[in-house]
Parts: sequence; C-alpha cells; structure tokens
Amino acid sequence: MAGGVGPTEHGPGTMTVTCLPASVAQTVSIATSELTTRGCNPIADPNGLVCSSASDGVCRARGHRGGYGPVEWNTTDSAVLCFR
Repeated sequence: MAGGVGPTEHGPGTMTVTCLPASVAQTVSIATSELTTRGCNPIADPNGLVCSSASDGVCRARGHRGGYGPVEWNTTDSAVLCFR
C-alpha cells in the first residue's frame, strides 16, 4: 500500500487503519518548513485545521487532487498523504 489514514477505529488492544493503494494515494516527504510557511506547526498541533489545510495545499501545489496530514513529522522532515 502507498499510504494510510487512521486509526479509523480503536478499542482496548486493537485499532483499525485504512490503507490506500498507489492508484489512489502517495505518501510525500517534505520539509517541515513547507508546513510552517503555511501556518502549520506540526510539533505543537499536528491535528488542527491549520495543518490539515496546509497539507492539502502542499499536495495541490504538487498537482495532486488533495491531501491529508501531516502523517509523520519532526522538526526538519514531515510527510503528507496526497490523493491522485
């Protein structure tokens, strides 16, 4: 699989994630600065609306239909899930 979102369900001792094939999505590595210049600080709040919007913008700027994320991050490198 090329990427995934989730957990989409979770409970005591179990969790479910949704895996997406390469025909639908691609995990894209980016510099964290690409998110911060769009107002997202993934270190402080990766799950906020600002980071969702920034991730979508990063993907659209690369020609994808949209994006989700960030799905991974640290102070220098991040990853977003872009939809084809």
